[in-house]
Amino acid sequence: MIGKVLGNRYEILEKVGSGGMANVYKAKDRMLNRFVAVKVLHSEFKEDEEFIRRFNIESQAAASLSHQNIVQIYDVGEEEGIQYIVMEFLSGQTLKEYIKSKEGGLYRREALDYSMQICRALEHAHLKHIIHRDIKPQNIMITTEGILKVMDFGIARAANNNTTKMNSTAIGSAHYLSPEQARGGYTDQRSDIYSLGVVMYELFTGKLPFDADMPVAVAMKHIQEDPVPPSKLNPSVSKGIEQIILKAMSKEVRLRYTSAGEVLDDLKKLYLDPDALIADAPDTADEEEASEPKRRSTKTEEPPRRKKRRKTSSVVAIVASALAAVVFLALGLTLALSALTHSEEKKIVVPSLYGMTVEQAEDELKRLGEDYKDFSIRIEFYENNSAEKDTIISQTPAAEETVSGPREIKVVVSSGSGLVVLGNYRGESYTAIESYLTNNGIEVIRLEENSDKLPSGIIVRQEPESGTSVAAGESVTLYVSRGSANAVVPNVVGQTEAEARALIERSGLSVGKVIHDNNDSYVRGLVFDQGYAAYTQVPEGTKMDIFISDGSSGRSDEKGGDETGEASSSSAEENTQRPEVTDDPSDIQEMKTTYLGLSLPQDRTRVTIKLVCDGQVIYEKEHNTDTGRVSISLKSRGVKNVDIYFDDVLTETREVHFN
Repeated sequence: MIGKVLGNRYEILEKVGSGGMANVYKAKDRMLNRFVAVKVLHSEFKEDEEFIRRFNIESQAAASLSHQNIVQIYDVGEEEGIQYIVMEFLSGQTLKEYIKSKEGGLYRREALDYSMQICRALEHAHLKHIIHRDIKPQNIMITTEGILKVMDFGIARAANNNTTKMNSTAIGSAHYLSPEQARGGYTDQRSDIYSLGVVMYELFTGKLPFDADMPVAVAMKHIQEDPVPPSKLNPSVSKGIEQIILKAMSKEVRLRYTSAGEVLDDLKKLYLDPDALIADAPDTADEEEASEPKRRSTKTEEPPRRKKRRKTSSVVAIVASALAAVVFLALGLTLALSALTHSEEKKIVVPSLYGMTVEQAEDELKRLGEDYKDFSIRIEFYENNSAEKDTIISQTPAAEETVSGPREIKVVVSSGSGLVVLGNYRGESYTAIESYLTNNGIEVIRLEENSDKLPSGIIVRQEPESGTSVAAGESVTLYVSRGSANAVVPNVVGQTEAEARALIERSGLSVGKVIHDNNDSYVRGLVFDQGYAAYTQVPEGTKMDIFISDGSSGRSDEKGGDETGEASSSSAEENTQRPEVTDDPSDIQEMKTTYLGLSLPQDRTRVTIKLVCDGQVIYEKEHNTDTGRVSISLKSRGVKNVDIYFDDVLTETREVHFN
């Protein structure tokens, strides 16, 4: 694959990873001159037409997700039998790698922060009816800015019928499987919540709740065993955190959280109040007390009138115990074999219900016999369509798909008007909207244009406008972002203002604000900080602030350099001197200024940034996100933890050094 160009656009540079379904490559997008990640399916799947069909459907659905905690999918394609997905390229490490480097679990606030970021990703996807089905730290990246990115949304579903064997390649997933997944049963968003609970367990303790040498054995533990309470492994885990984890990991689906948003709300309570308790959550202490008498049961004397039957009763008890052991063993083997090879379970082919009314579809299920008696039909919504009114135009699971056991079939029903009322598609993924319109008989014309505000593959505008009714056979033009032309940020720290200006303009950027401030490390007139990190990519024409040193805070302005910004030898010498230490404690550690650089979210046009330190709001201001990044001046002493909020949502906590 190295050197190959896919789609006449993506040049494969190097292999960066491999998994059970695909290899991952770093590639260069020749059109937008940026690095991307290309996931290429293993060749063993290319002959399976049903798998490829499901894979494309799920990939296109996942491309509709747009959230800062989800890896963005830019493109899905096929070339010479090679099925591939193009995604944003991330530099960093997986959450699994990071957990392994932190023996005994992460710090409480860091673990809470990461848990909340995963919750936000799941909440966004679940609201769009996309279930991940393979949440695990190996599928979560940590960027160099400390932002978590969840990968492979929806793609696990496409692999369900092709990767059912619990072989060695499945061991990573087996540790995070919900009990219903281990049994091969029905899954929904609560299955993701169980896996989230396992990830949180690992974040706070550094250990997995269930482990064994074989994937099947791990899966059986998810079905049969209760986890050791996290506080037993890490005493610093609070009661509230333990309650959240164990509620998320409830073996009975009905006892879990019903949404990722609910988990997020409880995590926020714990972030603000470490001693908070969670209502309707398992109480492990009470459970241990209740079970204690059973473990400590003692033998008591039999009543005299029953002693004559003691021998007979003992024989009966032995036989009953033996039978129970045989039944239990048989049940365990059945479950193990079921988990080991789902292919041996009874499979049912979903019938095609297209063109039928719901009543006709229900009659069809009855007609098909015993295997279909427990299937049910649920109408998801009605849709304008040229098909006959009240007939089914779409179904999930799809026709001819093979499933294990009875299922609910979700259907979309035609409202019969033959017209599609266009929505506002700006900011939506082109692949998702194109699929929707094409399925409704609308011809889609794609035109590309540069956009500084929207990433590649996202719709910039449309013709006709939203609210217009379009009949089948008519066309809609979608203008799709190519992204903006990017420029590489130069390193101007240590340069004079004139030199910095020349470098910035030569790089295709422009100078923003020129901010003067005292600085002990750089002589007067030299740049000591810049608005964007050196060697990162930003859109061409971006304005970059520069920060010019006015010299040490302990020096007189009269002793500064000349107007060209070049410091005299005496002033340079003075800059190396440290402030005198006095007996006044306030002078032992003087106030220092530093700059906090933040990448702004690109899923909105404006954002309010709030910074909280030691319980006090030290900064709150609304920013235009077009700039991509902002640098905020802060002044304090020593090392501080600063909580960063975007629109009143805690995004991260950063350790800031004022030195």
